[in-house]
Amino acid sequence: MAQKNKKTGWLKAIARDNVEIPVRSMGVSMQHEKIIDGLRSWMRVRTWDTLHPLDQERFHHALKNVFDECGPSVSNEEFEFAMRALTVEFKYKYQEEYLSERLGYYAQLAEKIGAYVFDNRNR
Repeated sequence: MAQKNKKTGWLKAIARDNVEIPVRSMGVSMQHEKIIDGLRSWMRVRTWDTLHPLDQERFHHALKNVFDECGPSVSNEEFEFAMRALTVEFKYKYQEEYLSERLGYYAQLAEKIGAYVFDNRNR
């Protein structure tokens, strides 16, 4: 995914069956493009899915980028969709079971961190 059509500016998504679909035709808002852009700096590094401290630091910086652009109320489904799009953009090849587990883990973690940021925004 995350390939922009130069004429329309639309990002294209690759569904699980490898069918290319314009993101906007799926009812995805412009916010979704911002989520993808925010997470790109973390996921462009091949080891994004490890628990290495540098990968975790990149993840936290990426979340800050997303929250700065979109606010902290981003759902885990939006995070997971954006992360899946980036795995396609970077041509990462994972077994589907492993990929789904890692995306689910990081999407839930991102949503929890967003909830924490939201709950403590005025302190």
